[in-house]
Amino acid sequence: MKTRPGKIAYASAGSGTLQHLGMELFSREAALELVHVPYKGSAPAVLDVLGGQVPVTFEASATVLPHVQVGRMRVLAVATLKRLPQLPEVPTVAESGYPGFEVTGFTGVLAPAGTPADAIGVLNAALDKAIGNAEVAEKMTVLGLEPVTSTPAQFRAFLQAEVPKYSKILRDSGAKAN
Repeated sequence: MKTRPGKIAYASAGSGTLQHLGMELFSREAALELVHVPYKGSAPAVLDVLGGQVPVTFEASATVLPHVQVGRMRVLAVATLKRLPQLPEVPTVAESGYPGFEVTGFTGVLAPAGTPADAIGVLNAALDKAIGNAEVAEKMTVLGLEPVTSTPAQFRAFLQAEVPKYSKILRDSGAKAN
C-alpha cells in the first residue's frame, strides 16, 4: 500500500467500526498522520496486515491472538487500562506514554424499549450465571475476552459514557458508520 510520505497506513474492519475509531483516537493522542484503509470486516484487514500490504491495524485481541501465538503478528501495545493476562509482556498504550488511553470492545445484550423489568431481570440473571460459569469464563479468557457481568443500570451508564467519546471521534474524522 503506497501512502503519502510521512504517513502510515492502517487497516480497519471498516469505516465507523471500533477498530477505525480507536485508531483515530490514538492518532490524535499521538499526533500521528495516518491513512485509514477500511476493509469489509476484521478478517480481510488482518490478512492484509499479515501479508504486508498494510503495516498496522488496531484490532480485537480475540481476532489476533491466534496469529500472535504462532509468531505471525506482533502486538505493540494493548488499548485496555491493564495488561492482558494472555500477553503479560505487552505494555498498555497508557504505559507507553498516553495516560488514560483506553479503547475496549464489549458485547452486551439489549432488549426493546418497554420490555418489562422482570423480564430484563430474568435475562440478566441467566447471563450472569452463564458468564460466571468457570468453563465459559475460561474459554472467554483464552480468546482474549474478559468475562464481565453488570446490572442493566451499570450497562446503561457504561453506554452513556462511551457514546459521546466515539461520537466525537466519528464526527471529527468525517467517517460514516457502516
